[in-house]
Amino acid sequence: MKFHNTVLFCLYFIQNCFVSFASSRTTGLVLDCGAVHTTAVPIHDGYILNKAVAQTPLGGEFVLSQAKQLLDELNVELVPYYQVKSKESVKQNEPARFIKKDLNGITDSYKRFMTKELLLDFTTHVLQVYDTTYNEHEISVLPRIGFEFPNGFNTDFGEQRFKIPEALFNPAFLKGVHPNAMLDVVHLVTSSINMCDAELRSSFFSNIMVVGGNSLLIGFIDRLNYEFNHMNYKTKISAPPSAAERRFSSWIGGSILGSLGTFHQMWISKQEYEETGRVIVEKKCV
Repeated sequence: MKFHNTVLFCLYFIQNCFVSFASSRTTGLVLDCGAVHTTAVPIHDGYILNKAVAQTPLGGEFVLSQAKQLLDELNVELVPYYQVKSKESVKQNEPARFIKKDLNGITDSYKRFMTKELLLDFTTHVLQVYDTTYNEHEISVLPRIGFEFPNGFNTDFGEQRFKIPEALFNPAFLKGVHPNAMLDVVHLVTSSINMCDAELRSSFFSNIMVVGGNSLLIGFIDRLNYEFNHMNYKTKISAPPSAAERRFSSWIGGSILGSLGTFHQMWISKQEYEETGRVIVEKKCV
């Protein structure tokens, strides 16, 4: 418990309810497309229905790993910006001509972080979710998207840029993973809602709040709407308008909750925890 390791006088856990506070709603389903997992969390009157929380490992890290696998197959050398001292302009698909910086003392963790930032830049600008069910013939005639890597190498991407995010909606596109091993995002939402009481389900379908960095993929929200309409579900999907709000909705909601005049009635004081132990966490936060 945090009281044991840090100097805290009060504490409160509420998880994905922070997103509902940021959206000014107390009832709805939060689809949190996070880094490690994508999670569907039904919230009713400000309380999480824990029995109906559903999760899949198809998160941002998965998308980055699939992008890394694609670039490795294409023999694209991933050289982060900080390693490039100078570079020359080259034609498309020509080998990069650049000079690396002579750097010492760079930690492995920093190298991994900067490589991840490069992959994130690539996925943000190149990957796109197709707006309907994946159709390779239709996608093959769409414009290709070019991307220049920090070392100057540049190429364009066609159907590959749709295949990676398609796995979020159709696990059959997964590389090296059995498609039945995990739920796609649409079935994740429907499974979570169907585990709730029947009289609450319509309120969840009409209040789906989408947050998380993975939801920023181009076409993600449009594809969600298409899939639910195709399945004849009456849904209303909302998402914060800016990238920052979508990434940090939990923090924004936490700041709103913390500013309420009644918040002091909700938190756990150090004295309460010392008197009752972990039971107080389940009583106040679950």
